[in-house]
Amino acid sequence: MMINLKKGEISMAISAEIKQTLRIFRDFWFEIPIYQRPYVWGKEQILDLLDDLEYAYSRASVREYFLGSLVLRKIANGNDVFPLCEVLDGQQRLTTFLIILAVIRDLVDGNVKSEIQAQIYREDAIIEGIQARTRIMYRRDSANDVVNRILAELDGTLKHGEIEKFKNDRDKSAANIAMAVEIIREYFNTCSDDGNLIWTPDEIVKFITFIDTKSTFAYVSADDEEDAFKIFTVLNNRGIPLTSADILKAENIGVLREDDKARGTRIWEDVENKFKNGNFDGFLQFIRAIYVKEKANSNLLSEFSREIYQKERLKKGMDTINAINEYCEIYEKIIENNGIMDNKYKNLIVIMNTIKSEDWKPPLMYVYKKFQEYFLANGSEKFYKFVVKLEYKFSSDWICGLKPTARRNSMFNILKAIEKTDSMDMILNDDSLFKVDGTKLEEALNKNIYGEDYAKFILLKYEYLIRDHCSVISDYGTISIEHVLPQNPDADSMWRRDFSDEEMDYWTHRLANLILLSRKTNSKLSNLDFVNKKDRYYKCRMDIFQSTKIFIDCVKEWTPTILETRQKNMIEILKNNMSA
Repeated sequence: MMINLKKGEISMAISAEIKQTLRIFRDFWFEIPIYQRPYVWGKEQILDLLDDLEYAYSRASVREYFLGSLVLRKIANGNDVFPLCEVLDGQQRLTTFLIILAVIRDLVDGNVKSEIQAQIYREDAIIEGIQARTRIMYRRDSANDVVNRILAELDGTLKHGEIEKFKNDRDKSAANIAMAVEIIREYFNTCSDDGNLIWTPDEIVKFITFIDTKSTFAYVSADDEEDAFKIFTVLNNRGIPLTSADILKAENIGVLREDDKARGTRIWEDVENKFKNGNFDGFLQFIRAIYVKEKANSNLLSEFSREIYQKERLKKGMDTINAINEYCEIYEKIIENNGIMDNKYKNLIVIMNTIKSEDWKPPLMYVYKKFQEYFLANGSEKFYKFVVKLEYKFSSDWICGLKPTARRNSMFNILKAIEKTDSMDMILNDDSLFKVDGTKLEEALNKNIYGEDYAKFILLKYEYLIRDHCSVISDYGTISIEHVLPQNPDADSMWRRDFSDEEMDYWTHRLANLILLSRKTNSKLSNLDFVNKKDRYYKCRMDIFQSTKIFIDCVKEWTPTILETRQKNMIEILKNNMSA
């Protein structure tokens, strides 16, 4: 039937229908386009689906089981018997069902085996003009190989050696399909407590009959490519939700010429794979900030559509893909420390990466992109100077308690200033961009900082400012804040004699009394008197920060007078590092 799909300004005529799984795997050819994300379902998603199906199967009253929707784009193939369709949404569950069919096929015999095979692989039909092919074809060589050699061949899911090889394939789709075969096969080979198979061959036949005849897919399709991609952006999928990055990828790959899609997809996925923490959407937010230079008023997709594409800051397609790739290379070089910067710069970036907010990254990426030829020709001194000023401004505003919106606006102002000038000196000499309220900063540094979000950062920053940078710090791992004057000293300890109750309340949580350890503290030793604590605790610890260790080694006592001097010196160093 024909329906109208509306979402905001989107309105189009599409075909929609509900079909039995049996008919889905007999009435269509499917292609997974190169620009689609890989097959990513893991054990949790697969077992959830199988458990749902088993539950539905066990209930005799169930008339049908709805599996979700498919979004398809029809491709002219000269064969009206089996229309060829690109799968824009639904490949995860469609591929999973193909794997389920293949595993079950290899567990049964007779006519059922042949009937299942006909759903997976269609033999030649000369009179009908149909060439032999697998029901689902991937536009990825390795993924298509595992489909053809493991899923399409009789007893292919029993080829343990080949499956093991595919599990280590660099192609995610191939590796995950191979792992899915093992997960599903193990599911049907599970034994009960008495050692008998839970799934007997007869029970498996009944189960696959239920799947084929009682489970259904709803599919929507469009002949026009543009309409198909609009459908893709407004429908939700079942299982692993589409991210903003997934949809942006589809929109940008979808406008490319056919011979450019493979290259565009490869570039996009190479960038995406570099963000192993899954924060690719966050990286795209950096790109948005660089091009828009204003606070976001809506979600990432809307921002790209309205503020970037409609205002022609970037064009969809290779223009966007190349921009993302270029900024990824810059990100790797200047933020992940894969470039040729000196240790002083690299260690500062390590410090900055401990800040939860990442709003400082877009200005850093943008200034390097705009002036990278200048930096390469004249050395990195001025680039480092910019980073020092940027860090000082951002961290100081954070420590002074400015709201996130105010901090972001400062970063946007820096982005705008970079855009307006071709002079690096003009940016560096614009004091208004990096202005910090020194009075507020000193007040913030001079109060009780223990328990504040920025406490570790301040101590790390101090460490950074006084170290020699002979080596590069890769990361700080697990960091603990240690109180030299303990929080709860024993009643008969030297601490009680050296500090009055008022002095103890004043100094315990202040900057001067805090040090960093890169591992867990030893609570049993941390309450020792200072002399014993030095000898038995600090001197033997390899994980204590060197600047702190040197200072502690140089003092014989820990008193209010020592702390007052240390506090003053630390704050002075932290406040006056703009020219560092």
